[in-house]
Amino acid sequence: MSLTFIENLSQQEHDQFVSNHFLCNLSQLSSWGEVKKEWEKQIVALEDDGNVVASAQCFIRKLPLGLSMVYIARGPILDYSNQEVVTTFFSHLKSHFKKLGCIMIKFDPPIHLQQASFNEFERLENPTSDVIESLKKVDAIHQGFDLNLYRYAQPRYLAVLSKEKFEAQGFSSGTKRNIKRANKKGVEIQRIDQQDIKRFAKIVEYTEKRKDIGLRNQEYFTRMIQAFSKTSYVTMAILNQRKSLNEVNQEIQELENKIVSLTKDSGPYKKSMDQLSAANKEKKRLMQNIAVDGDVVDIAGIFAIKTPNSVDLLYMGLNDRYKKYLAPHLLYNDAILWGFNQGVDTIDFGGVAGTLDDGLSQFKAGFNADVVEMIGEFDIVLSPLLYKLYESGWPKVKKMMLFIKRKQS
Repeated sequence: MSLTFIENLSQQEHDQFVSNHFLCNLSQLSSWGEVKKEWEKQIVALEDDGNVVASAQCFIRKLPLGLSMVYIARGPILDYSNQEVVTTFFSHLKSHFKKLGCIMIKFDPPIHLQQASFNEFERLENPTSDVIESLKKVDAIHQGFDLNLYRYAQPRYLAVLSKEKFEAQGFSSGTKRNIKRANKKGVEIQRIDQQDIKRFAKIVEYTEKRKDIGLRNQEYFTRMIQAFSKTSYVTMAILNQRKSLNEVNQEIQELENKIVSLTKDSGPYKKSMDQLSAANKEKKRLMQNIAVDGDVVDIAGIFAIKTPNSVDLLYMGLNDRYKKYLAPHLLYNDAILWGFNQGVDTIDFGGVAGTLDDGLSQFKAGFNADVVEMIGEFDIVLSPLLYKLYESGWPKVKKMMLFIKRKQS
């Protein structure tokens, strides 16, 4: 092999290589780099006789005191079984970014450690991988196998649904039932464009407050929909509360008329009375919600993006006031159908906690997704002393950034 390191590969060459690689993923597409305006970007590569054999979209984060770090999200993209390519690429990568004054390189290869259904998934006591051993040879330090969803820059556990499994099994009975209930309750799906992206950003704020996490704002989602103008799919679950109220009023009238003709304390009478009680409760709820949110209200939203290999369901928000309407089930169903109609073989539901016992995991399990355990995160230290300062200080910086964001919202 005649390997040559390229310090600045063009976006076009990078995307062509990544899009045709079996490890292709959203984070390594140059369009994702356009979204990440707060980071500097550089694409480095390795060529063999003029043909790209490794490439990485590198995000460079400025740190205090004029320092910086490199983060390669879900990359680099290369054949990790080829030790010569791995060794040569990372050797040049370290030398290149050390010259630029970076203190470390953080990366998480898009390598699966294992995959199984939620019911059959078993955590490995002592996970091993040829890729981990290969990367140790280039001084990459594996960051462990934590189960926490937010421990690493990217989730280590994902929920993924294949088209083959979807066509063979569909969804669980509970999920199918909830989709029908959402439809029956009057929830409707509406696709939005850039002009209405503020509606989606507003919905995401509810999720941020409920989970006490920092997600993204309107400006960020605008960048996303601009960068992926032809491959994004943003939908809102809406509820026409005035229409629902009219329907409930009609139902109440019909039940009251029916009850008059029924024998008191009979089976049909008791059943109708229970239905009337439920209808009156719904009427009260709708009237209260109309007073707060108006006749038509956004109750949930989802942001999906198509890549060459999959459709990624990236962000979802839900107004808890309308939790009983089961809008997330309807949104996921719609996005999944859209995704498979786009010709992909996989829908990526995003991260779940490694314990697999939280509400988010159970929700995604209902769509018969598999659990994918990723190999995890690695650090390559370029400045040992400054790296130690980073390890102790960065978590505090992230908490402070979230606090400031909340104060400003």
